[in-house]
Amino acid sequence: MRGRALMKDTMVFDSSGQEINWLSPERFRGDVLRTVMAEPSGLVTRVIRSAGNLKENFFARTNFWWGLTPLVILGLFREPWSRRRLRYEAFLFTIIAVLLVVFLPVGFLARFFAPAFPVLLTWTAKGALELGRWAQETGAALCRGFFSNHYVKGGLGWLPAGMAVLALILTIPVAAERAISAMYFGDKEAGLWLKTHISGVGKVMSEDIAVAVYAGRGWVPSPNTDWARFLRYAAAHGAEYLVVRDFRLESRRPELASVVRNGTPELELIHSFEEPHKSERITTFVYHILKAS
Repeated sequence: MRGRALMKDTMVFDSSGQEINWLSPERFRGDVLRTVMAEPSGLVTRVIRSAGNLKENFFARTNFWWGLTPLVILGLFREPWSRRRLRYEAFLFTIIAVLLVVFLPVGFLARFFAPAFPVLLTWTAKGALELGRWAQETGAALCRGFFSNHYVKGGLGWLPAGMAVLALILTIPVAAERAISAMYFGDKEAGLWLKTHISGVGKVMSEDIAVAVYAGRGWVPSPNTDWARFLRYAAAHGAEYLVVRDFRLESRRPELASVVRNGTPELELIHSFEEPHKSERITTFVYHILKAS
């Protein structure tokens, strides 16, 4: 969600009306502090929204599963802290605090919080060992004879750690399946099709530069604007081909969605590609931009 919102903002025109924000010098002239002071409610709203996304997406099976959080709490608080332990834990808490302060105002992406994983895994390991020690001591108190056996005692001590490791291992196929289901191949297919079937070096206009990379052609970003300005921008930058994916196009790019749905004399459809193995139909269209006669 954050990536799509950012792309929508950077693909609109700057104050000159001649260039999109992504390529405009105005992109680097903003005063962050002045912007925040002018609209503090926007910052608060963005932080709250990012915190909600963090809760829903970070503590998931594809990242750090929420079922491991009891071990984190146990690892932190089963024993009282000495001054030395307090310094160590304060250092680890500082890492997470810095990530929250820096990235929550920007938006949530799991990779932003990658430095938090080693910290959480450290606390998880500590909690698993503490739980194992509790199991050993409880077993010995309940039935000293049986639980005093070396192998039984060792098994009890390492059982929670083994279960935590197993939970992390089971995360791998879940994360892989989720990543594959979220992968779209339309840009690659469109780029390779242009490279194979269309001669010349005409530039290609698209939201993502991947199309141009696969096609071996120059890239023109697709602006988020009305159709007349869209065509003028394409002509000014020498774009000869347009690639559009219809995934949530109505909400993201309503003007372009209308063109794709109803057609227009300025575009000639030369290729389309439907994404395989998707629950909804997602199509990538390749158009030839016809020059005005």
